[in-house]
Amino acid sequence: MPLVRPNELSAKDAPATGVAALTSLKIEAERVSASLDALGPLPTIAMEILSLADDPATDGKRLADHIARDQIIAGKVLKLANSAFYSKGAATKTLQAAGLRLGTQSIKNLVLSTCTSKKLAKPLANYDYTKVGLWQHSLATALYGQLLPADLGLPRKLGDELFIAGLLHDIGKLVLDPILTEPIRGTGSNAVEQEVRQLGISHAQIGIEVASRWRLPDIVADVIEFHHQPEKTERNEQIVAAVCLLDHLVNAARYGLPPLPPEECEAVSPPLAALEILSLTEADVAGLQQRIEDERDEVLAACELLE
Repeated sequence: MPLVRPNELSAKDAPATGVAALTSLKIEAERVSASLDALGPLPTIAMEILSLADDPATDGKRLADHIARDQIIAGKVLKLANSAFYSKGAATKTLQAAGLRLGTQSIKNLVLSTCTSKKLAKPLANYDYTKVGLWQHSLATALYGQLLPADLGLPRKLGDELFIAGLLHDIGKLVLDPILTEPIRGTGSNAVEQEVRQLGISHAQIGIEVASRWRLPDIVADVIEFHHQPEKTERNEQIVAAVCLLDHLVNAARYGLPPLPPEECEAVSPPLAALEILSLTEADVAGLQQRIEDERDEVLAACELLE
């Protein structure tokens, strides 16, 4: 998969493929490569567990035994399995019991959350994410995706895909933050325009290289690349549009971002392309905003468990 695919850039600005092509932009390819290399791969155990979870022959015991090899991951999975977000009954004391309660796909999501928390839970000063801001934003997007597929007009079975895609949609910001020439102000398409103006490339375009290096599924790569322009994707458009809308709503709720002073607070319209793809109305969006507010305490608690 090439480092850069045309997205927000105009045709005249669209670069060739590969890291070396970035020399034609405003930044040097070496700086991008160094930042990508610094991000590193997913932990080996995460790749193994994700592969096992996707194997229909994997049972709960086999998955639990593999997770148990890493005590940190195992401990965090159990904590999250017993959190208010996931647990409505008695505490789960074993990984196998957690697997039975939550299901293989949910366990996969918890493992991925645990393995990416160290990468995402870091301050990104140029994006106004202090402390664990990007982590809160990413995990909140993921958790609401898992919780609200029906509210988004999607089948509940898509909740697992929405979780992983929501968790990783902004992964490119980890690469761009160290090489931005000035802070990014605002969120959404406004932030993308500033990235392209400064560097000639967006976090979405850099993010697809991370997706390739981490061997993420195509559906996640599509979300990473097009979550600010869902109308431009040629596949998985409903998932892309859903993450686009959730990203907007989570930003509006200021997850991971400092509160705005009253004079700077103004209503920002949700992305129309996403609403059209999902066939949602303004009333539907208002309902989603209320659900996000209603679940805020449980989502924030889940974020804190995995920091």
